[in-house]
Amino acid sequence: MKLILSIVNILWFTAFFAQEKLSKVEEITSKEVVINSKGLDDLVIKNSKDNFLRVSLDNKNSGDYYISTNKISGQIEISFKSNDFVREEIFRKFITNRVSGVNAVVEVPVGKSITVYGEDLGVKSKSYKGDLSVYIKRGNIYLNKIEGTCNMSFFQGNLYTSNANFNMNINSNKGKVLLNGEERTSPFARNEIGIQMFLKVITIHGNIFINSN
Repeated sequence: MKLILSIVNILWFTAFFAQEKLSKVEEITSKEVVINSKGLDDLVIKNSKDNFLRVSLDNKNSGDYYISTNKISGQIEISFKSNDFVREEIFRKFITNRVSGVNAVVEVPVGKSITVYGEDLGVKSKSYKGDLSVYIKRGNIYLNKIEGTCNMSFFQGNLYTSNANFNMNINSNKGKVLLNGEERTSPFARNEIGIQMFLKVITIHGNIFINSN
């Protein structure tokens, strides 16, 4: 028991003095941006004011994470990697699965198509002006204003939007669907002519709150 407490204390002490912020900037012409969020707790997506992709990484626990970008077949892939496998495994045994202390902010030029893959992840879109797809297992998703086509797939969690002027196809097997504060029966769909924005949600236990951010 003393050994376990010593290991945990050492890890907390090391983490406190190893906080690090990293950033990467590059101009992109690719139409598609793929984000592999493995290793992250939270991801924020913003609109870039120019043609540059900006990725910022806030690492509160370890200095071993780095930002990786790779251009393949007309798309750019972003991932976050760590060489500290041993420490991460020990740390997660004594704490929880979602305590990496690593968060990222990704600024993407307007009009791109963004796809996010992950497991336990919090996602916040600062009203991204483009198409956004999120495929995770668990987590809360804040879309703010929907400004394009959004495809959301998650097993458990909550999804919030601050507007409701878009077409939608919502399917939650065991969760709630609230539109402007009123509960709707799932599946719920709306398809009005002249509206270009669209939200599609597929979830098992997730709750959807539309116009309730």
